[in-house]
Amino acid sequence: MKIGALIIGDEILSGKRQDRHFAHLQEVLAARGLELSWSLIVGDDAADLERAMRFSMASDDLVFSFGGIGATPDDRTRQTAALVKGVPLVPHPQAVKEIEDKFGEAAYPNRILMGHLPEGCRLIPNPVNRVAGFSVDNHHFMPGFPEMAWPMVETDSIAVDSGSARRSATSASVRPASFMSCARQTMRPTAKKKNTGTAMAA
Repeated sequence: MKIGALIIGDEILSGKRQDRHFAHLQEVLAARGLELSWSLIVGDDAADLERAMRFSMASDDLVFSFGGIGATPDDRTRQTAALVKGVPLVPHPQAVKEIEDKFGEAAYPNRILMGHLPEGCRLIPNPVNRVAGFSVDNHHFMPGFPEMAWPMVETDSIAVDSGSARRSATSASVRPASFMSCARQTMRPTAKKKNTGTAMAA
């Protein structure tokens, strides 16, 4: 099983904001004897995002995705993940409840849209503002804000099938555990090599 990072946002490509996820994820993995196999930076353009996600989701790689899960017009990660997976974008009852409990009437009309997620996805709890991230297969989608995303990277809710690198998606699954414990079971540390980040223009 390979590990990838998908970093999303026009502001990263334009230089308005410096990416911090790549270095942090490297540190988290290195502490466990693991490393990234690839990293991809893509802007908010719908076509570019779909192209990047089709590449990513066509594999069995374990992928951490940062950014684009908000409710502004240029946040398209939720919609694109549903499109590529071939499922509808639907209100997730627990995600909607968390947003309503946190924001009350202010959840409407916009914040509540962040609870509309790809059908069948799993939630990743957000300890900061309760707007959940989500997992589709071995792809884990989190906010672009490091203070929210980084605690979510190590949550037990980021669960993978410990045999997913060896079995097809239709085979019997095992009881999921946290990403870090599963990764230790399924991966061996590899020889150090130069990591490269590929940028796709928006």
